[in-house]
Amino acid sequence: MTDGYADGVGLLRTGVVGLDEILCGGVPPGSMVLVEGMPGSGKTTVALSFLCEGALADSQPGLMITFEEMPESVRRDALSLGWDLAALEAKDLVRIVCTSPEAFVQDTLSPDGIFARMVEEVQPQRVVVDSITHMGHLSSDPGEVRREIYSLSNCFKRLGLTALMTREREAADAESVPVAEYVADVVVRLDYRLIPEVGERVREVEVTKSRARPHVSGRHPADISASGMRVYPRLTTAPVVEMGPVEGEPETVSSGCAGLDGMLCGGLVRGSTTIVAGSTGVGKTVLGLQFVFAGLQQGEGALFISVEQTRRELARMAASLGLSERSILDSDLVTIMHERPQPGQLGALTARVAEQMRAVRPRRVVLDALSTLAKTPGQPAQVIADIAGLISLLQASDATTLICDETPGIVGEFEITGGVRVSSMADAIIILRYVELSSEMRRAMSVLKARYCDHDKEIREYIVGPGGIELRDKFQVTTGLLRGAPVQRAIEDFF
Repeated sequence: MTDGYADGVGLLRTGVVGLDEILCGGVPPGSMVLVEGMPGSGKTTVALSFLCEGALADSQPGLMITFEEMPESVRRDALSLGWDLAALEAKDLVRIVCTSPEAFVQDTLSPDGIFARMVEEVQPQRVVVDSITHMGHLSSDPGEVRREIYSLSNCFKRLGLTALMTREREAADAESVPVAEYVADVVVRLDYRLIPEVGERVREVEVTKSRARPHVSGRHPADISASGMRVYPRLTTAPVVEMGPVEGEPETVSSGCAGLDGMLCGGLVRGSTTIVAGSTGVGKTVLGLQFVFAGLQQGEGALFISVEQTRRELARMAASLGLSERSILDSDLVTIMHERPQPGQLGALTARVAEQMRAVRPRRVVLDALSTLAKTPGQPAQVIADIAGLISLLQASDATTLICDETPGIVGEFEITGGVRVSSMADAIIILRYVELSSEMRRAMSVLKARYCDHDKEIREYIVGPGGIELRDKFQVTTGLLRGAPVQRAIEDFF
């Protein structure tokens, strides 16, 4: 089934980065688009984006009808977002009209009114009305308001205009469906909700209606900056990359630790995802740096997504290990992405990671750390879905991925990927643990899971020194190591 807009050709773009992706390319010409939200949610910003996109990108003249702000105020607001409306007006690409709802409704109903003459003079293709909420005050009769909105919509369609209208949406009518939503072809809902745990607000965008057109459902994080609004399409799953039939043994790449490579039948399987789990200080980030350094020695580019350590901290750690700081952090082959997601904005981080993946096409990826992402304030179910989407995104590439995950506690019982339950998505799981032996804290490594090979089942001691993690011999005749309660037992006790 097709809607006649293959690959988005022929659709009008809104000018809001990410929103057109959610709308699968944009909106059909002649549509009526309703943008609704609470005060401060960004409705006018979206309206200005829509108007300026037509003028700047497509040389399409546009009209803006405002019932609240004077043209000078609209120009000032637009200029703060980087749009010079005065310059566009001078080129007859934009016309701003400030009027009252009463006068506008009466004028549009007249075939020879000012609006009709203006359309004939400017030849606009886009029109913005900000905001139709004021039309609800024209009459106490809901039927009369409904007829006025229908008449306005029909007028725009008759003139061949693509219209964008804004509407205030209060909490009181959160469950209602006003007539404007029935009339509109596309409904975009903007939210600016409070996260009580941290006392901060988060912006979200949702397309609740797209008549005869596909769209990406769900609530997507957004922000407003000096360049306007940006939407980050939320990714909960990523398309599976078909790699074709596998012949012979899978190709492996070095983890950067020779001993671990031996436990994994030669190394990590290329294109696989490995979780390295352990408590604070056991060397998870160290192993991540070794993994990146090993790739550099083979000419493989890497993306290091650091949620916790800054670039300077990673440089200091690399230097202390004797790894070439310049090779790791100053190489054109390595991209360091240091970013901690804002409350409720984990989906935005995933979108930015996707951009980096497309831009640098790394062969190796390190994500440090999963546990920090899981603590991002927001709705728990959505946080889990966003993390699963991020891992799915990494798995959809051909990069070999290493994910660090901090487990609670130093010794004792532990849980891998606690709370987010994504361990089943990993191809391999490596456990790093502190153990107490003879009044001394030592470190133990074990491969808990490794698809594609019969991995070593031993629990090996390791140290962190020059060059990173180095494996030693296995612990002898000891039980309870991974529980943090090792017990020496005589060999005959096992028979």
